[in-house]
Amino acid sequence: MKKIISSTLFSCVFLLFISCSNNSTNTIKPAPIDTSLKMIFIELGSDNCIPCKEMRPVMDSIQKKYGSQIIVKFIDVIRNSKAAEQYKVIAMPTQVFLDTNNIELHRHIGFYTEDSIHLFIQSKGLKIIIN
Repeated sequence: MKKIISSTLFSCVFLLFISCSNNSTNTIKPAPIDTSLKMIFIELGSDNCIPCKEMRPVMDSIQKKYGSQIIVKFIDVIRNSKAAEQYKVIAMPTQVFLDTNNIELHRHIGFYTEDSIHLFIQSKGLKIIIN
């Protein structure tokens, strides 16, 4: 009886091993990298700062118009002092534009008009995709 159980168990393990090794050529492919991303726009400010609040509609509009070419992100530096240090914020709001390697391309302090942001972004090759 022990031989039958051992032999059955061995067969099951062997078949499992064979089936796994046959599937090894069907590896999981990583998700494709979004090659349309060209820039990251970080707004560093506070939820209590009036010019920071005025930037919100501008940021939303930029994200909508440029789509997947840009990531637009807000960081509250009052709640996240490490970000304030990391990005060397000396006044609010501060806008920092980074390339996809996190290299700073441009920085602005204070309210930044949407037209001025468009000029900068388009000078770096981004195109409006949604009007």
